[in-house]
Amino acid sequence: MHTQWTDTQVQWNGQQARTPTQQTRIQTQWTRTHTQWTNTECRFTFNSNRSLSGYFTSPNFPGYYPRFTECHYKFIGQNHKVRITFVEYELGSRCEPKDRVDYVDFSNFDGGAQDKKMHKFCGQMTERMREPIQSDLEFFRVTFKSNSMYEGKGFNATYEFVINEETTFSIPPNSLVDTANTMHTSYIDNKCYCIVFYLVLTLTIQFLTGCTL
Repeated sequence: MHTQWTDTQVQWNGQQARTPTQQTRIQTQWTRTHTQWTNTECRFTFNSNRSLSGYFTSPNFPGYYPRFTECHYKFIGQNHKVRITFVEYELGSRCEPKDRVDYVDFSNFDGGAQDKKMHKFCGQMTERMREPIQSDLEFFRVTFKSNSMYEGKGFNATYEFVINEETTFSIPPNSLVDTANTMHTSYIDNKCYCIVFYLVLTLTIQFLTGCTL
């Protein structure tokens, strides 16, 4: 599924951009290891319960991705972190101007919250982009966004869910577990899940304010 192009090219900021003769169609059936959200064009969820590894791509890869496109790829691990590795990447030739470039960004937070410690990817593939990206905990979001100026080849990336050893631990009898310190996270806009295996007569669990089940 590829876009057919005319011989017409336009100049913008010293670069050439192709103009498609027809509207680019979004290819959404590129993998069977995900769940596509209902009533949406480009939102996908990957769950470790369904597949521990696989791949995901930009729309229409390896053809040109369409303009004005925003895709969200959510990764949810059940006691797993996710590790992302880019195999191919081509989103235009430059990362300037910042308000008009196509990009891929990453976040450990749901709901569109920005993750300031994560860097955006734009332009061409670099050695830094070849290094695996790993989530902090059991949720990770990848967002692809294109503007009105360019269509590129896009990206092809693999994912792998790995055991989250930070949330798997054993404690001796009559001990106190502080989830805020143990799991290295905050309670803001988070849900806390505790799975307890025990052989005791009495068990007392105290939930702090802001932690919901």
